[in-house]
Parts: sequence; structure tokens; C-alpha cells
Amino acid sequence: MHKKHFRLMTFFLALGAALNFNCLENPFGSKDEIRDKRQTSGQVVYPGGAAAAGVFVWLDIYNLSTYTDAEGKFSLVLPATQSRQGIVEEGLIYFYIANFQLATARVKISEGEFMPLEGDLDKQSQVRESIVMRRAVNIVTQVIPASLPADTSFLLIRASVVADEGCAIVYNPLMPEVPYNMPDTAGLGAAIFRHLASGDFFIVRLDPEGRANERIVPCSYDSLHRELAISINQLPAMPAGKYEVIPYLLCEPENTPSGLLAKLGLELNELGANYLKKPMRRTGGAFEIR
Repeated sequence: MHKKHFRLMTFFLALGAALNFNCLENPFGSKDEIRDKRQTSGQVVYPGGAAAAGVFVWLDIYNLSTYTDAEGKFSLVLPATQSRQGIVEEGLIYFYIANFQLATARVKISEGEFMPLEGDLDKQSQVRESIVMRRAVNIVTQVIPASLPADTSFLLIRASVVADEGCAIVYNPLMPEVPYNMPDTAGLGAAIFRHLASGDFFIVRLDPEGRANERIVPCSYDSLHRELAISINQLPAMPAGKYEVIPYLLCEPENTPSGLLAKLGLELNELGANYLKKPMRRTGGAFEIR
């Protein structure tokens, strides 16, 4: 082969390889990757920077949803079939944990794509800043005794509820209203024992016939307590192991859109396996059967 032709062929082969290697890079020299603008993603954290896993993420105008992963990361992709030509839409991405304040990120969408540098998105149409989830209601559970067998005939489950700021509304299902002049401690309608190793769960109720729905208003300056005492002989047959004891309490962030709750699933408020799927963050509740 003629040397000139060989050199020309070598040049084009090298050029083709370089183009193939850099197919995900900006052709104008920037090192930024070209991203699918139908997709946006971001990071969700708690104050202090810890990753917020299991946060429900919902885009209102397209009714799209997902959950954050173990690292607090999320991604939403607009369906190609929902491209709306010539229309610029403004929407909100909501970040939801039932006993936390709602967090949001503003977005604009045009031609079925997230618009870069609009709302809270950066030049690659990703959420610019980490979303910070701030708690609204602290729910702390104590189990006495913390393990069985023990030298006692009763087990006490005590849920302490306090607002982080101001006051909040929490519901204690299956229990009647308590007069305002009554002490801060009253009955807890139900609790769930979740076996940590297997995920199996067991329900205990204070009143098997209870049908009411008590509305309680904990404040930052006045915590409220709800208790469920049960004879150890009346506990369901549960295998040995470590458990999380979860009080059956309901609350929602202020101004939560009805569409978000519908997408999440209203069945998540039902006592049982569905309730365990509801995004909530509690503390305490450790219990063990030896």
C-alpha cells in the first residue's frame, strides 16, 4: 500500500476511535457529559449531611414518583410519550417523610425535557443543591421490659410524641378523643412488632373493638405520651430474635398535596404490612425475645 494512503487510513482510524471513545463528552471541548434532559436526579440528606434513604419523591405535574436509595440519591425520567410541544410547564418535585417537613425543588419542563438553569436545576438539568429533610414530629418508643423473659407479667409500650417547632397534629387511630384537661398520658390504640431478621410482623391492640380516631396536638414545649400495656400471656406467639416495636400513629406534613398521598397509596395508613411501608422516621422501640 502506498505510504500516503496508509498514513491517511491510519489517521481516519485513529479519529474514529477517538470519536467513539468520547461519544459521551461535549463536542465543543467541555469535559461535562451530555445528559438525557428527560432525566433529573439529586441527593437527599438530613441536617448534618447523613444520607436520607427511603424518601418518597414525587413530581406533581407528571405524577411521577420514586424513592431515594440507600445513599439518598434519586432519579426521575420523563416518559417520551408525554412530550408537550411548545409548552413550558412549571412544577415541583416533592420530598416526603410523614413526620418531616415537606421539601421541594422547582423545575421547568419544555418539549418533554427538564430545562437547565431554570428553577433549582443546574446546567445539566440536575437538582443543584442537596435537599435537606427537617423533622416536624419526633416519635420515640420505649418498651418495658426491653427483653423477655423477664420478672414481670405485663409489657408496656410507650410512645412519646413532641413537635420540633411549634405544634403538630398526630392521629392515634382506634382510640377515642381524650378531654383536654386530662393528663398528657393516655392509651395507644395499637403497635406492631417487626422481627428484624425475617421482616415478619405481629400486631397488638389495646381495644380489639376500637374504631375511633383520636386527634392529638403535641407541641415543642409539651410532649404527649400514649401507652399500651398488655399481659405477656396475651402477646402473639413470636419467635426469638430482635424486634422493632412501632406505635400505630398517623401524621402528614403540612400542605401535603392530595395527589402525592394518592400516588403514595392511601392503604399505607392501614394497620398491618402496608403501614410498615409508609415513609416515617422514628427512634427507639428496641425489643428482644431471647
